[in-house]
Amino acid sequence: MTVYKNAMVYGVKTGADGGVCGVLARTKRGLLRAEAPCVIDATGDGDLAVMAGAEYAYGSDRDYVTYWASLAQYRTPDSYRNNFSSTVVLDDLQSFTDFIRLGRRRGEDTHDHGVYVAMRESRHIRGKKTVDLKDVAGFRSWEDGIYTCYSNYDPKGKLSADMVYAGVLPPQNCVQIPLGACLPVNEKGERIFGLIVAGKAVSCTRGAFPGIRMQADLMHQGAVLGLLAAKAAKAGLRVDDLSPRDYREWIRKATGDPLELPEQKADLKEAAKDVLHLRTHWIDMAFDGVETEESGSLALMCAPSEEALPVLTESYRALWGREDAEAKETRAALAAYLLWHGSDLGTEALLDAMERELSACEGLPKRQGPTTCAQLLPDHGVMAEFTYRLNVLAWSKKREILPLFGEVLERILREDRDYRDIRKGIYHYVEAFAYAAERTGFAEFSPWLSQLEKLPELETAWKRPLDSDILTERLLILRLILRRALARIAPREGMPLLEEAVFCRNRTIALSARKELERIRRGGTAFEKEW
Repeated sequence: MTVYKNAMVYGVKTGADGGVCGVLARTKRGLLRAEAPCVIDATGDGDLAVMAGAEYAYGSDRDYVTYWASLAQYRTPDSYRNNFSSTVVLDDLQSFTDFIRLGRRRGEDTHDHGVYVAMRESRHIRGKKTVDLKDVAGFRSWEDGIYTCYSNYDPKGKLSADMVYAGVLPPQNCVQIPLGACLPVNEKGERIFGLIVAGKAVSCTRGAFPGIRMQADLMHQGAVLGLLAAKAAKAGLRVDDLSPRDYREWIRKATGDPLELPEQKADLKEAAKDVLHLRTHWIDMAFDGVETEESGSLALMCAPSEEALPVLTESYRALWGREDAEAKETRAALAAYLLWHGSDLGTEALLDAMERELSACEGLPKRQGPTTCAQLLPDHGVMAEFTYRLNVLAWSKKREILPLFGEVLERILREDRDYRDIRKGIYHYVEAFAYAAERTGFAEFSPWLSQLEKLPELETAWKRPLDSDILTERLLILRLILRRALARIAPREGMPLLEEAVFCRNRTIALSARKELERIRRGGTAFEKEW
């Protein structure tokens, strides 16, 4: 075996069947052409897979906003701290250059900065199978599961999964990854043989990614994929052709990974009865803790609507006629799950509860729950509990929700909008208007979006898009979100604003605006739940 250091891969070699059979690289000794029956793409960003024609996603379906990247800050010559602060678009040279320049202007009492751009999230290569947040939250086991991940759910950036916006922040539990998530396919869904994808570029959704990206898990993953590649080569087979029963036994013996997760099937009826006491946030768990049982909230969120709705409806109707405080709060809690599954049965009860909450405070309700790990919002999906309820109303078909949003808007406009205060959660209060406008399609949101889009702090950020203050890019993202929502429900007013955003000097914003314009022009208007 020959090890080549400082080798820069620039291409792949393909065979007659279109599969990968080697790589092309530049080394200090010259150009290298290495051939192999199986190539493992361990670039971390899926570079080889992209060169081979694999389909991939970058950011969400609607933008290029990834979890924050880092340029290390050295407080002393021998110690450093991460500086996960803003986004970067991997394939855009200007974005990469701007990120490095901004990173070098950040930090206090800093001796120097690193030279490596550490990307918390980059490409997600599409594989034969894709792991989503429902798989993570539901403790899913796969017949071709090859390794187990475990960490706290640590996105450090802007989430897009609807379950989080509805108020359920994912648990800290073990997650199984299938071999199919490491086997890349092209845009037609055809397998690219001879190539396996390793690292954080495996096939998963953005919602699933924060729980499967940690270094220890990826080191474990590399050992497993190397084992499978070696076994396949020795047998003269493709990795795809190995027997799951055989390779799962090899992995157990070689790594000690049991490849087993506890089977979960929470009782929906019991969950609906005890809805006020269901755990919905796991961000306060100790880092060495692990959730081993499916929570009732996860079960109610992840269950098919045809299973969940009858149970939720029965529990809601059982409370009719009761006007005590506990019954009112229980109806409001059930209403959120009902809306999640498409029913307006409890919307009036939820609105009543929210009106009572607003009446009990002068400004906007603050977050009461834990904020562990959360930094500057929109980090970690941490919002005021009232905001989660606003987001759930986005699934309503009733215009009766509008007066409540109008009242919230008045408070936003007169509030001291401190975006750095996590418990105030102003960022997400503003974003909730775009979230609800796009999903309801109600034209009444149009003037409100226009008012919010013109907030002075958003105007200021727009004028200095490459300011080194890490709040600046977050405000740029927020303004883009408002503009694209306006383009959806009031095209005459919103489309010119979205078109203007294409020329923003912040490349994440510019490219994201272009991506959304293309999506709108293709007729992409429906919003399905994102996992």
